[in-house]
Order: sequence, then structure tokens, then C-alpha cells
Amino acid sequence: CVLFFVLILLQSSFADNNLEFNISSLCPGGRSSPTYKKIEGAVITSDDDNHESCIVTFQTNSILQLFMLRFEHLALGCEDHLFIFDSAHAIGIGSYVAHVSCRATVSDVGTVFMRSNFLTLRFSKSSYNFEGSGFKLILTAVKSPKLLRDNKDVKCRAFECRNMFCISRSLIC
Repeated sequence: CVLFFVLILLQSSFADNNLEFNISSLCPGGRSSPTYKKIEGAVITSDDDNHESCIVTFQTNSILQLFMLRFEHLALGCEDHLFIFDSAHAIGIGSYVAHVSCRATVSDVGTVFMRSNFLTLRFSKSSYNFEGSGFKLILTAVKSPKLLRDNKDVKCRAFECRNMFCISRSLIC
């Protein structure tokens, strides 16, 4: 019985690998209370969702990792807003790393690197949708080449991409 509980605790302490979430599943019913997920990688999508607002926080499996983000699709309405915070909280108007709205394109945003192992998304969407609206955001937990180069005690025990980033073996470069 004790062994069973130890195994459950160990399993819950590890991050989920390569998950796919629609933003409405992370915040069902437009719930504005924050959702928390520990991940190695995820694909976050929003398409014809009609929720008002959503706050979700992601954390890497290790404090030695940080998040790398990139959009594969980005077409938001002008009343839709996605704020990206480099922290465990969506606090402060000017404290976000990126504010993505209708003027932003995939190439405008590019690849965004967090400086910590936390990432919080605050998404608000109007009830108006146009065909093709939404986004597809790829989140990847990485150990940076600088961390691996500057700290001889830190090794890549997973998969090292051609760009020298160290990622979970379950993810694709």
C-alpha cells in the first residue's frame, strides 16, 4: 500500500511530454482562475473558441530548463489578446514579454525565449470570430547551449538538437 502511494507521488512530480491542448480545454467555460501544468513540451491551439478569458501557467520539469515558444499559426481578431509572461503569474500591465494581437504575424513574433522555467499565458477573446482565426503555439522546455557550455557539471542527458539545445527525447527538434 505504501509503495503504491510512493509510485503515485513520483509519477505526479514528472512533467508531461508533448501534449496538445485547445485553450478552451485548459479554461473550460471561460474560467478566469489560473490553470497550472508541468510540461516538457506542448502544442496550444485556439480556433473557434468563444470563451472570454483564460490564464494558464506552465512549468518545466527542471529549474535548469527554460521555455522556447514559436507560433505556427497566428490570426487573432483585433479584440483578441494574448499576453505572454516570463513568470508564474500574469501580474502587471507592463510585465509581459509579448503582447500578441491582430497586428502580429508569425514572423513578427518569431521565436521567444523565457528566462525562467515558468511561462504564463493570459488570453482574452471576443465573441466575434472570423474564419481561420486563432493560433497554434509550440512550447518546448530546453536547456540552453550557454548553460551547457558555461557549467561543466550540467550535461545534456536527453536529446541534443543541431542548434545545441537540449530537449526531452520525446520531443521533435
